[in-house]
Amino acid sequence: MSFYFDRDDVALKNFAKYFLHHSHEEREHAEKLMKPQNQRGGRIFLQDIKKPDRDDWENGLTAMECALHLEKNVNQSLLDLHKLATDKNDPHLCDFIETVMHHRNLLRLHWLEHTTSSSVSKKPRLDQIPAANLDADDPLTDEQEQKAEEERIRMENILSGNPLLNLTGPVQPQANFKVKRRWDDDVVFKNCAKGIDEMKKDKRFVNDTLRSEFHKKFMEKYIK
Repeated sequence: MSFYFDRDDVALKNFAKYFLHHSHEEREHAEKLMKPQNQRGGRIFLQDIKKPDRDDWENGLTAMECALHLEKNVNQSLLDLHKLATDKNDPHLCDFIETVMHHRNLLRLHWLEHTTSSSVSKKPRLDQIPAANLDADDPLTDEQEQKAEEERIRMENILSGNPLLNLTGPVQPQANFKVKRRWDDDVVFKNCAKGIDEMKKDKRFVNDTLRSEFHKKFMEKYIK
């Protein structure tokens, strides 16, 4: 999907960047699931990943609707895995799914739903959804949708309640820093001191006392 939008006759660069980033993120999630299996002495059995039945996505909205449908399937798989871990009394896997996987998936799912619903008011046509997803049942029941919404609200409250993670709160006014402008005067006084020292052939360190003396002479000569 990313490289389709990167074609010269499509040229939707932002869509290409989004789907490429999303692909890398999903691959990272798969690796994070496989790593604890090896750490806990398990065995990994991989399955085939079927490609979508279409290669022409027509426009960005169609691709977003398909991505939303796939994201719901991923979310349902995480819920099933969490239920299995709960039935097997595996709190470590439950915590791993909740903290590492599920909340990020919920935030992305909410964003896709908001994007597609704000772009069009009607449901996606059946010919716009890959056939691999048409045979699937409704990925979320009412109870699971309610839990997902509660989890999304909880994460938003965490983000808005923590000042270090407050991404949605009001922008704090920037502090105004006032710098005392003494640099120009210091340069003038030091140059004057060096010039007189060279005339007297007496190399002295320009300290605050010496600078104050030249400041008085400078004021008397040029200001008064």
